[in-house]
Amino acid sequence: MAALGSFLLLVSASLLTASYLRSRAARARRQPVRITRR
Repeated sequence: MAALGSFLLLVSASLLTASYLRSRAARARRQPVRITRR
């Protein structure tokens, strides 16, 4: 049970960091165009 919880935590953390890096890269790519999709 504890292993399952830690696994879910790890997966959610990796997904969060991946989406954050992707959004930051996209924002850095089109900096002049101010399109904010939050």
